[in-house]
Order: sequence, then C-alpha cells, then structure tokens
Amino acid sequence: MTVHVPDRFKAANAFWIGLAKIGLTPAAVLTHARLPLTVYDGKKNFVTTAQFFALWRAVGELSADPAAGLKIATQIDVGNRPPSTMAAYYARDYRDALTRLARFKQLCAPEELKIKVTKDECVIEPVWLHAQEETPPLLTDAAFASFVELGRRGTGHFVTAKRVELKRSAEATGFHKAHFKGPITFGARRNALVLGRLDFQFLGRTELFEASKAGEGVSVVI
Repeated sequence: MTVHVPDRFKAANAFWIGLAKIGLTPAAVLTHARLPLTVYDGKKNFVTTAQFFALWRAVGELSADPAAGLKIATQIDVGNRPPSTMAAYYARDYRDALTRLARFKQLCAPEELKIKVTKDECVIEPVWLHAQEETPPLLTDAAFASFVELGRRGTGHFVTAKRVELKRSAEATGFHKAHFKGPITFGARRNALVLGRLDFQFLGRTELFEASKAGEGVSVVI
C-alpha cells in the first residue's frame, strides 16, 4: 500500500547546522536559492521538494568544496539528526537500522528509500516522490554518506560500499572513492549505494547503537 505524503516537510535542523561546518549560513544559502528568509525560522522550517532541492543546489554553488555534501552528513552530532535517523539508532543491527530509516523517512518527508536485497548485495536507491528534476548531487552525497555513517557508528565495523552509482558526470577529485572505499560509477542510470551482503548483515553491538543514539563518542574500527 502506497502512503501519500504531502509535498511539504521540515528541512531538518541537521541541514542548517551542517551549513556552519562548511562555512555557510542559512541566510546566505536562502538568498542564493531565491527563497524567503522566513523559510528558516529555527523551528518549523517547512519546505517543498523543489525548495529543498534549490537549497542544496545553492550549497553547491556557494561552496568551493566538492565534498561539502559528505561533510554535512558526517560532521553532525547524532543528537542533531532528524527523527528518521534517530529511530534507526534503536535498531538491533545494521539491516534493521536501514529498514527503520526507510520506514520513518517516508513518514517524515516525500522520500522513499528503495532497498533491494539479493544473494550478493543490497541496493539502496532514494526516490523523491514529488521531484520534477534530478536530485542535486550534494544531496545524494549527503544521503549516501549518512547511510554508511549509520553503519560505521552503529556497528563499530568500517562499512564500505561495494560500489556507488551516480547519474552525474565524472569528477576527477577522487573524494567519493576515498570516503566510500569502493568503486564509483559515473553516468549511471540511477543514484544508488550498493553494499556487500556481509556489510548489510553485519550485526550491530547494542552498546554501540545505544552510545551513538545518546551522542557519546563511538570508536570506529578501521
């Protein structure tokens, strides 16, 4: 059964807090995106899909750092992350965490996480239900980084990507491969994060998921 989600949702505080991590301010990003400053009121911050995409495009145009999306996703304290992510930190293991994340994301925003598990791999493909244009590259980067970060923090295991598929043209900086530790396919037909079956099924240690949920330091074993 498909649940209809209105095209109006809260831009999570993690996004606004993350802007400071890359040297930007909400006012600068809103102005560049040609959105009213009242979109960010510190409380509700409601946007449509088109407005949210405009914000992420503005981040890409204002920031000189091509890895800005990765940094926004990985430098935010767990306690500042949206409810959909917090729910995942109550999971039994990584697989359960991703399943919970997919469920709660669709309740909080018009976004669906398509998760397909085969014998050898798990494919995660975000789909924005009301999108009229391609997902901004930095938003895709942030989403994939947050999925991997969830696994790394929650299990204490250094989760890597079996591969990352990106629709955009090739970029020569190599920061995607350095972060995800797997091959990157540019010019793909979809945006997808692919995990190996062993990583996807890696059991999380309860105390690590609990520590991450509480915002405590969690050591990642590399």
